[in-house]
Amino acid sequence: MNRCILEKAWIPALIFFVFWISSSAGMAAATVSYTYDDAGRLTAAEYDNQKEYNNLKKIDYTYDAMGNLRSRRVNLTAAQTPALNVNPAGLDFGADKVTLPLTISNQGTDTLNWAAASQQNWISLDPASGTTTTENAQLVVAVSRGGLAPGTYTGAVSVTSNGGNQEIGVSMKVDPLTVPIISASRDDLSPSSGRAALTPLLEITNYEDLNFSPAEANWIIYADTGGGEDEALFDSGWTQRQLASFRLPDGLLDPNNDYWAKVVLQDAFEVSSQSGPYSFTTILQEESEDADGNGVPDDQQLSEAEAQDYFNEHPEAGAALREQGSGTSETVGIEIDRGTVAYIASHRPDDFPAKPEDGDFPYGLFSLKITDLAPGETVRITFIFPEAVAGPWYRYNEASGWSDYSEHVIEYKDNRATIEIKDGGFGDADGVANGSILDPSGPAHLEKDKDDDDDNNCFISSLAR
Repeated sequence: MNRCILEKAWIPALIFFVFWISSSAGMAAATVSYTYDDAGRLTAAEYDNQKEYNNLKKIDYTYDAMGNLRSRRVNLTAAQTPALNVNPAGLDFGADKVTLPLTISNQGTDTLNWAAASQQNWISLDPASGTTTTENAQLVVAVSRGGLAPGTYTGAVSVTSNGGNQEIGVSMKVDPLTVPIISASRDDLSPSSGRAALTPLLEITNYEDLNFSPAEANWIIYADTGGGEDEALFDSGWTQRQLASFRLPDGLLDPNNDYWAKVVLQDAFEVSSQSGPYSFTTILQEESEDADGNGVPDDQQLSEAEAQDYFNEHPEAGAALREQGSGTSETVGIEIDRGTVAYIASHRPDDFPAKPEDGDFPYGLFSLKITDLAPGETVRITFIFPEAVAGPWYRYNEASGWSDYSEHVIEYKDNRATIEIKDGGFGDADGVANGSILDPSGPAHLEKDKDDDDDNNCFISSLAR
């Protein structure tokens, strides 16, 4: 057999070898493109799916002047393989931390598909699975100390993927001391940024003295002044209602600010230690209900033309909005005798639990934030309603619930109602004399409805006699 025949025999043999590799690996068929020269000789074989041919991309064939096969050049592509990396390698929650993050990254190529799980029921994961290519993914690990005896607990988070597996050690301590630990409800945290809503629900996640049965709680909020000193912003006082959680009032927090929360519990025998501070950052202005930052929720503000007409008719008003109680979004104006209206919002009465049975709340309740007051100062607030209203005037406080605020109503006159609030005193929901007032409150009836009720009562009384 001459050399030419031997060399040319390599061509089908090599092609057969390539297909044999593919078949033996259990791979599916793919398209192969062949190129021939003018003499009908094979010059190239190109493969459109390199994964199915063990990364084989192309084979080039060259011939000498006699037509004998001179060389074969095999081109391979780099393998596309994801590689799992999880940081940090361990999580230590100590005695007070509730959530810690894990960063999942892909140090290889192609898409990384991962899933996380834990065998310990005091560990929870969010999210439990995901995919990533070049970007990092964050896995939030949370622990719950409720119902656990004092001691040190260890566990693990297992992350499995198509790019390898990794196990992260987790440790946590449960102190025997009665030290409550608090955090914001996960429902009130932004999924993307982890920032808290402007009215977050703070929750006590742990206090471990099994003989301690709290009867009252005192919730305190501090604002980060940026100068190294914290400013008391809110003090609930002792409350028997909100022992396990507390919803912060509307208007208290500002967007994109840092705050600290603390709580103290007491039962019939002792007062607990104060909780360690829980720090949180609020959502950005554009994520809030008042995205444009003008002090009124966007869905309650007047249009530019409506506002111009209203303030021309009521120049005494310092703010106005569309109320949420009537169902027809009537305009209500606000006039104050001092300070600045920094925020105003209307709320449906059904937004609050167990409203008083004798209250219709025709225009809902109003949250006000009045600033630029001297600490402890009293301000008069006049509400300008579409129609005349009548009492009782109710306010809602998260710590004490509903209360009749009628003793602080100065007058009902025509379609106006004037009330008084004292900074840090009566009517101020934040409970701190800090030059800022919060007040969720409103009238229970329209005057015409109240008169009708009074006439009906007189008629019934007459029949009874």
